[in-house]
Amino acid sequence: MKDYLNNHLCGSCASRFRGICSALNIKELNDFSKLTKHQHYKKKSHIVRLDDKVDRIYNVINGSVCQYKILDDGRKQILGFLFPGDFLGIPFEENYSYFADAIEDSCLCIFNREDFEDFLQKSPKFEKIVLKKTSLKLTESFEHSVLLGKKNAEEKLATFLILISKIQEIYKKDENVFNLPMTREDISDYLGLRMETTSRIFSLFVRKSLIKFSNKKNDNFLITNMNGLKKESKLNP
Repeated sequence: MKDYLNNHLCGSCASRFRGICSALNIKELNDFSKLTKHQHYKKKSHIVRLDDKVDRIYNVINGSVCQYKILDDGRKQILGFLFPGDFLGIPFEENYSYFADAIEDSCLCIFNREDFEDFLQKSPKFEKIVLKKTSLKLTESFEHSVLLGKKNAEEKLATFLILISKIQEIYKKDENVFNLPMTREDISDYLGLRMETTSRIFSLFVRKSLIKFSNKKNDNFLITNMNGLKKESKLNP
C-alpha cells in the first residue's frame, strides 16, 4: 500500500499534510488516488480560464499557481497564489470566475468533478476538510481586502513575506529558506503597490537585517529577524 502511494506521488505530496487529503487514512488515500491523474504545466501556461466550467478540481502537488482577473482596461489583478497542498476549483460552483496560470513549472493532481463529489458523500471527514479549506479561502479573500485597504506599503510587504513563510514551512526542504516564485510585478499587483515601491521596501528590509536573499535571482529569502518583520507588519511579535 505504501509503495502504491509513493508511486503516485501521494506519499510525498504536501496535501498529505496541509491539504484536502490530510483527513484521509492510508486506505482512503489509496482509493482517492485511483480517481486522480497528474498533469505537468510549464511556467506561465494556463490551467483554467475565466468562465471555464468547473468540471475538474485541481490540487497543487509541486510548484505554484497564480489566480487573477483581467480588468476592463486590460490590467491584471492578482487575486491570490496557490502552493503545494492548495486546491483549485470549488465543487459548489458552476464556472471559474478567474484565470489561473502556473507561476513556475508545476505539477497538479486532477479530479473529475463527479468523482470528487461522490467521494465527498462517501467520506464525511473529507467533506468537512473541503468545507474548511473553502471557508479559509473566503477568509483569505477578506484578509486580502484588509491588506489592500488598511495597511501601508511596509506593512503590506512584511505581512506578505510572513504569510509566505508560514505556508512554506510545512513542506519545504530547507527550513530556513523561503521561495518567491512570483515576479516582483505580481507581488506588487497583489499588494496594490507600484513595482518601484516594492523593490525599495525589499531593499529597506535587507538594510534593516530583517531578511536577506540567498541567491542572485533574489527569489529565495531568509527571515533573519521574525520579530522585527512582525513589528513592520503590525502583527503581534
